[in-house]
Amino acid sequence: MNRAELISRIEAIKSEEQISFYIDGEMVESRFDEKETPLEKGDYSTDLALLLYGWIGNAIFLKASGRERAEAGYLDFENYLKESLNKTEADDETTKNYHRALSVLNRFLFRKEKIIMGDLFEEFFPFAKQVSLLLHPEEEKEITHISEKEKMVIFNEAALFTRSLYHTLLTRADASEARKTKLDKGNYANGVFLYDSEVLFLPAWQDAFTLTKFKEVALKDIETISPLLPLEEVKEISLIYFGKDIVANAEII
Repeated sequence: MNRAELISRIEAIKSEEQISFYIDGEMVESRFDEKETPLEKGDYSTDLALLLYGWIGNAIFLKASGRERAEAGYLDFENYLKESLNKTEADDETTKNYHRALSVLNRFLFRKEKIIMGDLFEEFFPFAKQVSLLLHPEEEKEITHISEKEKMVIFNEAALFTRSLYHTLLTRADASEARKTKLDKGNYANGVFLYDSEVLFLPAWQDAFTLTKFKEVALKDIETISPLLPLEEVKEISLIYFGKDIVANAEII
C-alpha cells in the first residue's frame, strides 16, 4: 500500500479492541483511558530531543547492521544532512557544525574509539539547533535560549526516547535483527523505522492513551514518512510510548 492507503486504514480503526498493548514483549490489558483529554503540545525543547533521537537512532541501527550496510547508510545520511545544510544560510558556523556531526558519525560507525550516546548528542546538537532554526526562523530568540539553558534536559529526553526504542526492539523476539530494519533515507529525523517490511514502528512521546489520540499520533508520524521508505507490505503499526515501556499494536491489513 502507499502512504495514502495506510492513512485511510488507520482512520478506519473504529474500536479499541483493534489495538493490543505490550510491555516487555508480553501482551497486557488495554492501557486506554476512559476519559478523552487533549493531546499534549510539544515545545522546542522536545522538538530538539526528537530530532536528536531520530538521528542517533538511525546511527545506532547502521552500526548494528554491519560495516557494509553502515558504509552505504553513511553516504545516504551524509546526503540527507547536506540537503539540510543547503536549506540553511550556510555560514561558516553552520558548515562547521555540519562537518562536526558528520565527523562523529564516521568515528562512531567505523573507528575503534569509544563513542557513547552522550558524545553523539553533544556533536550533533549544534547542527540540530541550526535545523530547528531553519524550521522556525521566527522563533530564533526562543530556540537559542532553550538550546543554551536546557541542553542537558534535551539530551536526557533524547536518551529516554532512544532507550525506549531499543528496549522495545530487544524485548520483541520478532523485531530484534538490525539488518531487517529499514530506515527512512529521505527523513532520518522522523524516528520512524520499518521492520522486515511489515511492522512500522512509530514514536509517541505524548500520553496518547485513547483511541482518538492513538490515531492522531500515528497519522502525524506517517505524514513525516518520505517516499523512500517502502510501505507496500506493511501489515502492522506499532506505537512506542517513550519512557513507559509500553507498545500499542494495530494490524493494518
